[in-house]
Parts: sequence; structure tokens; C-alpha cells
Amino acid sequence: MANENKKKEKESFIAKKNESKVQKAKRAQKTIYAAFAGVIVLILIFVGLGVGSWFKNEYKPSKTTVISVYDRNISARDFADALAYVSAQYPQYASLFTNTAAQNLELAEVVYRKATELGYSVEDKTVQDFISYYKLANNQAVRDIIRAGFLQNTVRDEYFAPNIEKNVEHRKFDGMFIAAKSDAEYAVEQLKNGANFDQLALDLFAESTSTTLHPNGIFDYIFNSEVMDEAVFSAEKNVPTMFEDPNKTHSGGYWFVRVDGYDEARSVATVSVIAAADKDGAADIEKEFADGKDFDTIAANYSINYSDQTGVSQVRVASDSTLGYADFVFASERKVGDISGAIYDGSTTINGGYWVIVVDDIRTKDMTDDDLNTLASIKLSDWSTEILDAAKDDIKEDLNDEIIAWAVKRVTGK
Repeated sequence: MANENKKKEKESFIAKKNESKVQKAKRAQKTIYAAFAGVIVLILIFVGLGVGSWFKNEYKPSKTTVISVYDRNISARDFADALAYVSAQYPQYASLFTNTAAQNLELAEVVYRKATELGYSVEDKTVQDFISYYKLANNQAVRDIIRAGFLQNTVRDEYFAPNIEKNVEHRKFDGMFIAAKSDAEYAVEQLKNGANFDQLALDLFAESTSTTLHPNGIFDYIFNSEVMDEAVFSAEKNVPTMFEDPNKTHSGGYWFVRVDGYDEARSVATVSVIAAADKDGAADIEKEFADGKDFDTIAANYSINYSDQTGVSQVRVASDSTLGYADFVFASERKVGDISGAIYDGSTTINGGYWVIVVDDIRTKDMTDDDLNTLASIKLSDWSTEILDAAKDDIKEDLNDEIIAWAVKRVTGK
């Protein structure tokens, strides 16, 4: 009997022990479920309070494809990173660099593809070392842009430069830039009659220059011109040559002003203006007025700032303005409808004028390393423009105002 009781106690103890294990497991499982449920609740709370907003405003836009080049998709985050890179010196003006950022990303991909086709590549270590040395942001957009820069340099130095003939004709010249055609014609005539070039330039208040020897292709670059090289290399030695350069700027022009109205305090006036680039243009306009032509007709036919879309140029001018015609407009005797004669304004900048040059040295020699590098760089620039233009059908942009604002905010913080 005693043994039987001990046996039952032992079985009861074992049962209780096993039951204790099961119950503990169940309790543990309930605890895990409760904890898991708590996590879900917390996640839902976080989503409701902030994570959802973060997903919508940060994560989702950053993954949006905004530029496609060939089969490469470029995200909004890449665009924002490129924007931060190109506007690094002026981040507060990041909104002004959005086109530059997009163009850099597009060109980087096109250059990479076309340089690869030519057999050129850049090691990842070269790109990483450059980024580390200059402490740049190390992201995909910056790596792509830096890689493209190295590839362009390689194409310039190894593809274009070796194919440029080194031993070629060089020329140098003295030149003066003159606004009025009549003054340029006078200068040519005086030089043919033996006038001193430097003194004549001073007498005509002309902008003058004297170059060193360069090969064909360099002078357009130096003078930011599209006509200089052709003129220099077609001119005869020691013979004065005159030609027009429509892109060269000069200071000084002429205004004809019509007073259209004043405010009550006579402190602000509304005027219509005709602009003439030089004294020849001003003389032609004066003749038109003398012949009885009306202001608007003359403006349409002669004014260099007339627009077919907007018509006669109209300006609001304050009484304390430094514009060259302000004194005329606010003279005490002036009244609405008055028209001025030609008013010279030395503060204005006008495009166009005439070069008078004398080529005084022509010789064939090896070009300098600087000229070789410049010519190769010009060829590289033309190549980059050509391949980008050829790829235009393979480039797609979806940069809407919302994405641009998002990218700018990432750069500026506001």
C-alpha cells in the first residue's frame, strides 16, 4: 500500500511537471503573440504618425525614374545627388542648376557608352581616389559624372590630339574693334595711307589687341567668335582687312526716347525707346524722323531692341535712374509725347561691330602644347555635342515641378 501511494505520488509529480512545461510553453507563446501584436500596433502607430509620410514624401519620390538614357533609368535621388554636386558652391541657388544637373547625368551616360565603343574605360579606383581626394559625396550620380569627365579627357588626349597635324601655318595680327561701319571703313583707308595702327585706334576710341602666333582654329576660341579664324587666315599679309562680327559686344549705343506718361508725383515715367548700335544707325534714324516717319514705324524698321512679338520696347524709368536718357525724360519742360534726338549712352552694352585687322606674320611651325590641347578640347566639345544630339531620341525626361521641388529641398534643406 505504501509503495502504491509512492507510485501515485511519483506519477502525479511527473504529470504536474509535464503540465508545468506545457503551460509554460503556452504562456511563452501567448507572450510572444502579445509582443508581436504590440509590434504591429507600434508599426501602425508609426505609419500613422510619420513613417507613412516619410514613405510618401521621401522614399517613394527618391525611387521614381525621372530620366531614361537608352536602357538606363535614373532616379529622382540620383537627380538630387547630381543637383547637390553641380550646385555645391552655391547650394542656396540649387533651383537655378536643375537643367545643368539633368544635362550632366544625360551626358555622363552617353559619354560612357560612346567612349566604351571607342575602346576607352576608366578604373573604379581612379574615380574613387578622385572622390576621396576632393572629399566629394560618394554616390552613383557623382561617380557617373566624374567617370564621364575622365573618359572625356582620355578621348581628347588619346583619340583627338594624336590625329591633329602639328606642323601647320600660324598667323598673328593687330586688330581694332569699332562699333560704326563708317569708322571702320575710315580706319582701313587711313591704314592703307600709312597711319600708325596704335595711334589710329586711340583716335577712334577703338578696342585694340595684338596677338601672338596661333594656328587656324584658335582665334575663334580666344575671341569667342564664329568669324575670326576665317578672316585672319584669308587675309593678305600687311593688308588692312575689315569684317563684321555680330557677336562681339561693345560699350556705348544711342537711344531715341518718346515720353508716354508720368505718375502723379512725376517720379516715374513710362517711355518707348529706339536703340541704335552705333552712330551710323543713329544717323539713319534721324533721317527717318526728318522725313516725317512716325516713331513706331521707325522702331519696327531700325531699332535693334524691337520685337515682332512685343513691338516697341517700353520702359518704366525712375527720376533717379542712371540711364543715359533719364535727364531728357525728367527735364522740367518735358511733356508727354515729346521725342528726343539721338542720346549717346556709354553705359549700355551692344552686340555687333567691325574688326579691322592687319596680319603681320605668317609662318609654318609646330604648334605649342597649349594650342594642341585647345584644338583637341574644341574637337572633344564638338564630339560631346554631336553624340548627345544623336542620342536625343533615346533620352526621356520626366522632371515635373513636384520632383524638382523635392530635389531642391534635399539640397537646400528648405
